Amino acid sequence: VKTPASPLLHGKLRDYQMIGLDWLAKQYRKNLNGILADESGLGKNIQVIALLAHLASNEGVWGPHLIVARSCNILKWELELKRWCPAFKLLLYFGSQRELRRKRQTWNEPNGFHLCITSYKQLFKGLQAFMKMRWKYLVIDEVHQIRNMNEKHWEAILNLPSQRRLLLRDTPLPHTWKDLWTMVHFLIPGLSRPYLDFPVKDGSDQDQEYRHTISIRMHRSTQPFILRRTKRDVERQLNKKSEHVLKCQLSNRQRVLYEDIMMQPGTQDSLKGGHFVSVLHVLTQLQRICNHPDLVDPRPGHSSYSCEALQYETASLVLKALEYDPWK
Repeated sequence: VKTPASPLLHGKLRDYQMIGLDWLAKQYRKNLNGILADESGLGKNIQVIALLAHLASNEGVWGPHLIVARSCNILKWELELKRWCPAFKLLLYFGSQRELRRKRQTWNEPNGFHLCITSYKQLFKGLQAFMKMRWKYLVIDEVHQIRNMNEKHWEAILNLPSQRRLLLRDTPLPHTWKDLWTMVHFLIPGLSRPYLDFPVKDGSDQDQEYRHTISIRMHRSTQPFILRRTKRDVERQLNKKSEHVLKCQLSNRQRVLYEDIMMQPGTQDSLKGGHFVSVLHVLTQLQRICNHPDLVDPRPGHSSYSCEALQYETASLVLKALEYDPWK
C-alpha cells in the first residue's frame, strides 16, 4: 500500500480498507472510473470518505463532489462524514422547494460546500441544476436497489458532468448484457456508440451464442475497474461476531390477548391443518401483539385532564379594539 491515510481522517482504517483506498487513489491518478463492490458491512462509505480526504489533503481537490444515495441512506452518509472527516462542508440537498432554491444559491459561491448529498428522486427532479455544476467526483450508491430505474434515468446519470465516477454496490456485477452495457458506459464514458443504442435489441432474432459472446466481452472489459472483497476474504481483520439476546416479558394485556388468540377454535384448526397462509396469518397476529397490543386491540386514549372549550367572538373583539382610545 503506497497511499497513506489523510491527516484529515478521524479514525483508523483496517488493512483491507487501506488497500481499497490505495486502489481508489490509483484509479484517480490513472484517470479511470471504478466500481467498489465490497460485501455489505465492510465499510465502502468509509473508504470513499478516505479517498475524498486524500484528494483534499494530498491533491488539493476539495470538490465539489456529488454523492447520490437512497433517501434512507442520506442521514447515514452525513453522520459518517461528520465523524470521519468533519473538515468537509456538507450540503444536504433535500427539503421543500423554498429550501432547495436557498441551497442552490450557495452553489456558485467559492467554497460554499465541498460535498453535496442528495437522493435519486431529487436528482431527477432537479437534473437541470445538477447539470450546471462541474463535479469532481460523482459517487453513485446502491443504484441497483432502486426500483423503476430505466434507460432514461441511467442516461441522465451518465450525462452528469464529472471528472471521475465511482459506483458502490454490495453484490457482484450482473452478467446480463443489458446491465453490463450500462456498466461499460459508466466506466468508460465517451464511447462512440450511444448508451441507448444497445448492441442487442429486444425481440431480435440474434442467436443465443451471439448474446453470450457480447456478455463475456463486456464482462471482461469491466473487470480491471472493479474491486470486490467478501467478509470471508478479510475475516481475520474483522471483530468476532457477538450476539446479545435480551428477553422482554409480555405485559398483562399482551399476555391476555396472546392467550385469547391461541385459544380460538380457528387458530387451533389453522395450526393443525398446517396450511402455509393460515399459519402465517396466526404468526402475524401474534407478532403484532408482541410489538404493541394496540395493533390488534386499539383503544382510545383517555386523559384525566379536562377543560371547557374556549370560544372567542372575533367580531366583537375587533370592534372593541377599534373603539379603544389610549388617551382616555
